[in-house]
Amino acid sequence: MSRKLKDWHKAYLEWTNEDEPAEIFRSASAISTIAACMQRKCFLTMGRTTFYPNFYMALVGPSGVRKSTAILPVEVMLTEIGVDLAASVTSKEKFLDSFYQIGQKDNSSLTEGSGKFCLDRPVAPHSSLTAIVDELILFLPQRDLDLVGYLLSLYDCKDAIKIDTFKRGERLIENAYFNLLGGITPVELTQSMTAEIIGAGLLGRFILVYHPRIGRYNAFPFETAEGKKLRTSLVQDLKEILMLSGPFKATGGYIERFLPWYETDENHKKFEGTVLEGYGQRRGSFVHKLSMVFSASRGDSLKVTEADFDHAMEWMNKVEAQMPKAIGGIGASEEGAQTEQVLNFLRSSGGEKIYFNTLLERFYRSIDDQTLKRILFTLEKLNKVKLSQRLIVGKEPPYNTEVIVRYQKEG
Repeated sequence: MSRKLKDWHKAYLEWTNEDEPAEIFRSASAISTIAACMQRKCFLTMGRTTFYPNFYMALVGPSGVRKSTAILPVEVMLTEIGVDLAASVTSKEKFLDSFYQIGQKDNSSLTEGSGKFCLDRPVAPHSSLTAIVDELILFLPQRDLDLVGYLLSLYDCKDAIKIDTFKRGERLIENAYFNLLGGITPVELTQSMTAEIIGAGLLGRFILVYHPRIGRYNAFPFETAEGKKLRTSLVQDLKEILMLSGPFKATGGYIERFLPWYETDENHKKFEGTVLEGYGQRRGSFVHKLSMVFSASRGDSLKVTEADFDHAMEWMNKVEAQMPKAIGGIGASEEGAQTEQVLNFLRSSGGEKIYFNTLLERFYRSIDDQTLKRILFTLEKLNKVKLSQRLIVGKEPPYNTEVIVRYQKEG
C-alpha cells in the first residue's frame, strides 16, 4: 500500500485550518474518522485483553460553536469511501438491526475498499458501524436502560451480542464494533446523563471534548487549488487506512513508556470522586486506542511505538484539562446546574464585559433575577468572575448603578 501523506491526522488539521471550529474539535473528528475505517479488523492484544480502536466521542460546547461544522467534512469523506454509517435519528430496533444486516453481507460480493477486503484478501465477517450525529441528544438513550446495555456491549466489541426485536425476534450480532461521534451542549449532556446511565457506566466510556468558543471567524473559507489537492490525498489515504487489517504489535519502546505510566496508581485517580471516575479508570484503554489510531494515521506498519504513546498522552492531557467543564451540571442541584449553565455562557464570552441585565435577558426563562445574583456572587467567591459597577448618571438623582460581569480566565 502507498500513502500520499506522512500523517493523516496532521494533514486533516492542515486542510481544515481555515475552518471555524476549534482545533480540538477538528482533531477529535479526525481521530474518530480513522477509527471508523479501522473497524474491528484492527486490534491490539495486551496479555489476555484485546483492545479495538473505537470511540464514543462527544464534542461538547455551547450552541453555535460549530460542532456540526467540525463533523460534516468527515461524514462526507466516510460516505464517499463507503464506510457503513448509522442513521442519526432512528428507532432502537432499526439501529440494532443494522449491525445484523452488516454482518450478514455476502463476502463473495465484496470489492476492494469496502472495509472487508484488505491486503488483497477478504477478512473475517464483522459488524462494524459508525454513527456520526450532529445532535447527540437525539441519539442518546436517556432513560432507555435496555439501549444503554446494548451500547455498553457494542462499545466493548463483544464477539456475540444477543438482541430481542419486537418484529424479528431474537437476533445475534457477531463481532460487533461501534464507533460514535456527535455534538452536544453541556445542558443537553446534563439532561441525558441521568444517575441510572452514569451508574451503568456509559459516561465512563465517552471522551468528552469540550471547547467554549468558535476557533476563528471566517465568513468565506474558500477551497484553494492546494486545498483541493490535499483533500484528494486525504480521501485516497483514508481508503488505504480502510484496507488495514490484523493485530497491532506493541514495540519495546511503547511497552517501556506504557508500563510505568499504567502501574502508577495516581494515573488512575485523576477524576476520583467525580462523575468522571469511570472514565479515569479506563485511561489505559484510551491510551491503547489512541495509539493505534495515531499509528494508522502515520502508516501501515501495524505497530504502536513510543511516539504513538507520547502523542496519545499529549492529546489526552489536552482534552482532560477541559473535560470537567463539560460535566459541571451533572448530578448537581437545580441551582448548581443553573450555575454551571451561566458559567459556560461566560466562558464563551472570552472575558468580555457583560452587563447583568444582558445575562438576565438571556436566562430569564429559567433563572429569576435573585437566583442569578446569588449565582454571580458564588462565582465571584470562587474567583470565576469579577463583578464591578458603573454609575448611570441621569439629569436628577437618585442615580442608578449597573453590575458588570467579567469572566476570569481559568489557568
